[in-house]
Amino acid sequence: MTKKHPRVRPEKEYSFWGQLIFGLMYTPLPTAIRYRCGICKGVVGEITDPVVLEKFRYREPRPEER
Repeated sequence: MTKKHPRVRPEKEYSFWGQLIFGLMYTPLPTAIRYRCGICKGVVGEITDPVVLEKFRYREPRPEER
């Protein structure tokens, strides 16, 4: 299965402080975006580059951007 498959969804992961900041009505920078299969829950891909993560701070990556 590839990252562009319809059943693969991006999941943002945040640090403890990032989760705490959500309570203050601010969107923190995720520490990683993992592409997870909706059936087997396996990780198909991962983004950890801070420059790319900043691009997806407020939205999910579209299928053509994966």
